[in-house]
Amino acid sequence: MANKIDIPNGWEVKKLGEIGNFLKGKGIKKDELCDNGLPCVIYGQIYTSYDFYTDKFTSFIPINLKPYTTEIYQNDILFTGSGETKEEIGKSIAYIGKEYAYAGGDIIILRQDKIISIFITYYLNSIGRKQLNRLGQGDSVVHIYKSILESVKIPVPPLAEQEKIAEILSLWDKAIEHTKELIAYKEKQKKGLMQNLLTGKKRLHGWTDDWKNIELGEVLTERNIYAEKNGKQADLYLAVESGITNSLGRWLITNIAVIEDNRDFESYGTSPSFPVPEKLVKDIIDTDLSQVMNKIFTKDDERHNKGGGIQLLTHEKISRIDLTQMAFIMALTKYINEDKWK
Repeated sequence: MANKIDIPNGWEVKKLGEIGNFLKGKGIKKDELCDNGLPCVIYGQIYTSYDFYTDKFTSFIPINLKPYTTEIYQNDILFTGSGETKEEIGKSIAYIGKEYAYAGGDIIILRQDKIISIFITYYLNSIGRKQLNRLGQGDSVVHIYKSILESVKIPVPPLAEQEKIAEILSLWDKAIEHTKELIAYKEKQKKGLMQNLLTGKKRLHGWTDDWKNIELGEVLTERNIYAEKNGKQADLYLAVESGITNSLGRWLITNIAVIEDNRDFESYGTSPSFPVPEKLVKDIIDTDLSQVMNKIFTKDDERHNKGGGIQLLTHEKISRIDLTQMAFIMALTKYINEDKWK
C-alpha cells in the first residue's frame, strides 16, 4: 500500500489535515525587512537559517505592515511552499517561541495543539521527506500546496513518548551546535596561527634563517610542459577538478584535489559536497559541469566572479575557491602523513 507507515503498538497514523488547520502566510518582501519591529520569517530563511525548530526569528518588519501579513503562534509549524527542487520542497520548522511573529508569502502554516510540534518537524524533515518529495509539483520552480499537505501521513506516539523523543533529538541538536561553535573557535585560532607562522611573524623554535620571496612560476609548472621542455620530472604534481557524484545516494557537487610525487605516491582530498538541483543532473552528465554553468550563468560576474556559479547553486554558502582550498588542504595533509590513495 502506498505511503504505508509501520508503527509500534499504541501508536497511530494521522494525516496532517486531521490534526489541525492550514493557513497561508502573506506579504513581507525582502526589502521590507528592518532591524527592529515585529519578528518575522520569510520562506527562504526556513531553508537557510533554521533546522527543525526555533524560539525566535532574526528578521523584523515595521509595525505598519502587521495587517498585511499572517500572525503565527507558539507550536505553529511552518512549511516552505516554493523551492528549487522536489528534494527540498516543504521543509518545515516548528515555532516554539512565546512571542507573536509573522509569516510571509510562500509559507504554509499548520496550526494544531494535539501533537508536539518538534516531533512533527523531526519526522517530516527526515523519514517523512519521501512523501513530500513525491508531492512537489513543477520543474523550474517547485510548489507544494496546503491541500496536498493535508494528505501527508505521520506516526503519532502517545504524548509522553512524543515529548521524550523530541527532548532527546533536541539535546543532540544542541550538542551538535555546541560542537560547531567549538570548531569555529578552533578555526579562528588556527587562522591567527597561520597568519603568524606563514608570514614569519612568529618563528618556530630552532629556525632563524632568513626567508626569501619566490614566484610560483619558479617552482610550479604543468606536468606535460615541464617534462617536454626539460626532460625531467617535477617533485610534486597537483590536479584539481570539480564535478558531481551520486555516491551518497543523491547527486552532489564537490571538488577533488590529487597530489602525486615523482615516486608515484598519490594522496587526495575532497571538499564538502552540496546537492545539485535534479533538473541539472542530466545536462551535466551528458556534457560537463563547466558547460552547464556557462548555460545557466551567462553573465561574467555570475560565472567567474561568484565562484564559477557554485555559490549560486549552493545558495551562496561557498565558492569554488573555498572548495578547492578545502580539497587541497586535505590532500596536502594526507600527503604529509603519507596517507596513500588506495
